[in-house]
Amino acid sequence: MGDSLGLAVDGKYHSIHFEPNKQYYFMIETSYGSRPMVTEKSEREFILTATINSVKGPENYTLTKVVN
Repeated sequence: MGDSLGLAVDGKYHSIHFEPNKQYYFMIETSYGSRPMVTEKSEREFILTATINSVKGPENYTLTKVVN
């Protein structure tokens, strides 16, 4: 009943309240040199994004010649 999540951001306390019996889906996205961004997603978008990101493409190997 009345679940919430407490966060400390830059020394300030924030509380996010959630509705009872409702599921929430969040994605944390980062790029080099920036802060992580948290966004709420629909269930369908969350599952699609997780599925696409978990699919591995071809593995690449770089071979170099070592001269003694």
